[in-house]
Amino acid sequence: MMPFKLKGHIALQSKKLWQDGDECYGITEISDSGFRIRISNSLAQDVRDFRDTLVHELLHLYIFMMQGVYAKSLSNAAHHRITDELVAKIVKSVNAEFKKRGVEV
Repeated sequence: MMPFKLKGHIALQSKKLWQDGDECYGITEISDSGFRIRISNSLAQDVRDFRDTLVHELLHLYIFMMQGVYAKSLSNAAHHRITDELVAKIVKSVNAEFKKRGVEV
C-alpha cells in the first residue's frame, strides 16, 4: 500500500449542522485537499455526547479512507450501520477499562 498524507481539522460549529435535510451533531467531509470534521457546539456541555460523536465522526473518516483504498463507495446507510455498531462497542470497552481502575463512568 502506498503511504499517504492525511491533513485536516476538527472544529466545533456554533450553528446547527444539517446534512441531507436532517439536523445532525457532526459532519465529516473528505476531499483531495484533506478532511474536515465539524461537531455541533451544543455537545460541548456533555462530555459523553461529545465523545460519542467524535468517535462516530472519526469512524466516518476511516470508512472514507478505506473507500479510497478499495475504490468502492458505501452508502450513507452503510456508514451509519457500521459507525453505530462500533461506537457502542468502543464506548463499552473503554468504559470497562476505566471502571477497572476505579473511575465512575
